[in-house]
Amino acid sequence: MAAGLNEAAGVRSLLDPLLRPPCRNAVQRETSTDRSKTATVSGGGESRVGAILDCLPAEYVVFHDLRIPGSAVTVDHLVVGPGGVYVVGAREYPHAVTFGLGADADSIWTGGQRIDVDSVAQTVAEVERLVGVRVRPVMCIVAPMLPGPVVEVDGLVVCHPNRVITEVTRSFGRKVDVAKIARRVGEVFDAEPQDRSDVAALGSRCSGAAASVEAAVVPAPDRRGAGRRRADLLPRAL
Repeated sequence: MAAGLNEAAGVRSLLDPLLRPPCRNAVQRETSTDRSKTATVSGGGESRVGAILDCLPAEYVVFHDLRIPGSAVTVDHLVVGPGGVYVVGAREYPHAVTFGLGADADSIWTGGQRIDVDSVAQTVAEVERLVGVRVRPVMCIVAPMLPGPVVEVDGLVVCHPNRVITEVTRSFGRKVDVAKIARRVGEVFDAEPQDRSDVAALGSRCSGAAASVEAAVVPAPDRRGAGRRRADLLPRAL
């Protein structure tokens, strides 16, 4: 029993630094007054989510920071696995993220401003065109509070970082040719996948760490968007 507890503590410690609350002075403020855009966002969440994705099993291929050819738009993370291809975005906010009220109940808000998800859909559509396969979008949000562990907003899966492993390892239909698609991604974006040989050496400890954190934090996800009760807010520090 003692050995089991020590192992659980060990794998949890691998991801604990990645899931700590953001530093306030790391948050950058945008100058735009357009209320359709969020006023506060930083890039700190991108590195945290990327480190978690690097804990995926060896059969997954992970790319980071891809630039759409001929565009200034970048893809934070792209995962190719047996169950499909995922574009994973990461955002970090200093304020709670909630569903809107009334006519805005199907959107998510922070700091009194709506979080733009339309740009994510446009990016995913472009990646699908370039790669030639269906791509599923996931947005990981680091914030003091979220509307739930996993919710869907206009087809976009929005989740806490401790759920991203679960989301990108889901299977939708037949298995995909991971090696073929990964080569295509590398060619299109002129990029190499993340070298995860050091993570693979950890065996099940790394992926087990993500699973142990998830199991301890959240109930089964309710994806009913606007129907979610405001009381379902979960503390970021869980």
